[in-house]
Amino acid sequence: MNRITQLTAGLALALAFVLVPAGVSAQIAILPKIGTGGLGGDVAIGINDRIALRGGVGFVPIDLNDVEIDGNDYSASFPDFFASAGLDLKLAGPLRLIGGVFLRSGDFEFEAEIDGSIEFNDQTFTETGTFTGTVENSSLAPYAGIGLGSTVGSGLGVFMDLGVVFAGDPEVTGELGGALAAAVPDSDFQAELRNINDDIPSGAQYYPFLQIGFRIGVG
Repeated sequence: MNRITQLTAGLALALAFVLVPAGVSAQIAILPKIGTGGLGGDVAIGINDRIALRGGVGFVPIDLNDVEIDGNDYSASFPDFFASAGLDLKLAGPLRLIGGVFLRSGDFEFEAEIDGSIEFNDQTFTETGTFTGTVENSSLAPYAGIGLGSTVGSGLGVFMDLGVVFAGDPEVTGELGGALAAAVPDSDFQAELRNINDDIPSGAQYYPFLQIGFRIGVG
């Protein structure tokens, strides 16, 4: 467990001690889940009949190959893990409001191993090398949404969360390696980074938050 994970877990535990009233036996549930925040699990602690404190982590164990960006093919990778901490507010029946903060371990990255040719700013370069790019925005961001199904309570159950993470406008940065780094003028390379940034869909500052899972009540 790295330092970021330890800090997230410690924050969740500290909030639990602060928010759970003295003398109240809180309901606790384990929530295995899968979704845009990866494969992982949450822990939910019921503060009262309507409010639950919730936090957890998810891991993304996949990479993508042959991703086309501005006419070139790349491999792409996700951050190693995502973490969240927040509150669930029960409204009526199975409906909940959800909100809190969403943390990821790094940025989205893409890379091309150049062994033939590649185009930068409509110019073709044939030198060998690498092009590594990063899509940067806020790694710690608020989220909000709605949920269906209870995340606390005894026994088993199912739940779904649907919301959005407000991560801010993305910015593409990158670097070249090998002979390609010496062959490509910086003006063409910076223009290519701007072209890639322009290809990012509008609304990319809003990261979709969708996950489904099971509730296992343990207290």
